[in-house]
Amino acid sequence: MKIAALFPGQGSQFVGMGNQLLREYSIAKKIFEEASEALGFDIKKLCLASDPSELKKTENAQPALLTNSYAEYQVAKMKWEFEPTVLAGHSLGEFTALVCAGAIDFKTAIRLVRSRGYCINESVKGTDSGMVAVLKADADHIGAICETISKETGKVICLSNINSKDEIVVSGEKVALDHFKKISKEESYTVIPLQVSGAFHSPILKKAHDLFRLELDKINFKPLTLPIISNLTGEYYTSNTDMVDHLAQHLINPVLWYKTMQQMEKDNIDATIEFGGKEVLKKMVLKHTPFIQSYSFNDNLERVLQRNTKGTLKPVQRDLAIKFIESSLTAAISTKNYQKNNLDEYHEMVIVPYRKVQTLKDKIVNNEQDASVQDLQESLNMIISVLKIKMLPKDEQKEYIDNLLEIALPHKEQLEY
Repeated sequence: MKIAALFPGQGSQFVGMGNQLLREYSIAKKIFEEASEALGFDIKKLCLASDPSELKKTENAQPALLTNSYAEYQVAKMKWEFEPTVLAGHSLGEFTALVCAGAIDFKTAIRLVRSRGYCINESVKGTDSGMVAVLKADADHIGAICETISKETGKVICLSNINSKDEIVVSGEKVALDHFKKISKEESYTVIPLQVSGAFHSPILKKAHDLFRLELDKINFKPLTLPIISNLTGEYYTSNTDMVDHLAQHLINPVLWYKTMQQMEKDNIDATIEFGGKEVLKKMVLKHTPFIQSYSFNDNLERVLQRNTKGTLKPVQRDLAIKFIESSLTAAISTKNYQKNNLDEYHEMVIVPYRKVQTLKDKIVNNEQDASVQDLQESLNMIISVLKIKMLPKDEQKEYIDNLLEIALPHKEQLEY
C-alpha cells in the first residue's frame, strides 16, 4: 500500500494532547524534553496543563503541535517500522513533514516555528483583521467576490485556504470581511468566523514574510529523504533549494490543501494517517477522497501498519474478489438516489469512484493483476461513499454492507468499514 503521513496546522491543538503518548512511550518523553530544552520552557506543561487561551497563542500552538505530531510519527516508526510513501502538512504541518523527511533537525524546527509565531504576531499587531470559513462555496466565485470587495473598499481580503472544492477560508481586514459576510448572507453561504489573531495567509502578513525570510536564510536545509507535497503549489518539492522561498511565500499565499489531496489521488495513495491534533485532516480526506482510507494515530493502526508496511497483504481468491466487486458495482448503480445532487457532486462522488472500481474488476477478470484484500477494501469504500451520497436510509445501507461482508467473510476482519 501507498500511505501518506499527514500533519495538521494551527487550530488543531487542544489542552491534553500528548497525554497518553507520554504515559506509554519513552521516545515521546525524550522528544518533549528536547523541545523544552530548545525552547527554554516546559512544553509538556503547555500541552497538558495550560489554559486554552495560552496554548492558542500562535507562538505556543505551533511548537506544541509540531512536538506532538513528530512524537506520534516517531512512535509509529519505532512500533511498526512505519515508512510512508509521501508526506504532507497543512500550513504549520509542513514543518513537521520537513523534519520527518530529514530536511531539518527537530530542535532547529522547534525554534523556527516559535519564531514564525512571533513574526506572525508582529505582523498582525495593530491590524483589525481576521478569517472566516465559507461552506458549500466555489473557490473561483468566492475569489471573485473578494476581488470586487477589495477594489470597492481599498482593504485586503483574499482566499487563504482552499481545503476542498466547497470549503474555503477567507482572510482580510474587518471592514472588508463585514462586506463579505453581507454578500455571503445574500447568496445563502454559511460563514463561520475563526478564532485567530489576524488574517493568516494573506498580504497582511507581508512583514511576517520579510522577518521570517531572514530566519529561514540562516537554515541549511538538506535534501529530502521522502517526497513532500508543498502547500504553496499543491505539488512536490523538487529540491531543498525550494524550501526557503516556499516557506516564506506561504505566509502570504493560500493553503492549497484541496490540490494536495488531488495530488495524492493522482498518485493512487491508498491510505493517509494523520499524526497529532484533532483529526481535522483525517476528516477532510474521508469526506473528499472516498478511495483513500483515512486514519489518525489514535485509531487502531496495529493491523493496518503491520500488514501494509511490510507488504504482506493477504491474497484473495479470484472468484470471491470478482463476486464482491461486481456486487458492489451493482449496488452502487441500482440503489435509489434520495438526494437531488448537483451534477458535479454526483459525478465526483459516485461516477468517478464507480469507474475506478470497474477498472479494478476488469484488471482482475483479465488476469492483469492478482486480487488482494486491498481490492476488496477499495470496492467497499466506494459503495459506502455512494450509499451515503445517495442518502439511503441507514438500515438499508447496513443491509447492503452486511450482504457484501458475507461474500467477503474469510477476509472480514481485515476490512475497515
